[in-house]
Amino acid sequence: MERWFGIITQRAIRRGSFSSVKELIARIEQFVAAYNKTKAPFNWTATAD
Repeated sequence: MERWFGIITQRAIRRGSFSSVKELIARIEQFVAAYNKTKAPFNWTATAD
């Protein structure tokens, strides 16, 4: 979840300017809809060590 929140912050929220909470929610929902069209599992590469 933490990585996904990082992605949404970088791509949709951080550079945005929102005049209301409704506008912010709409932008998040737009991002999620677009993201879900091309989603793929994350590939973890770190070892247990």
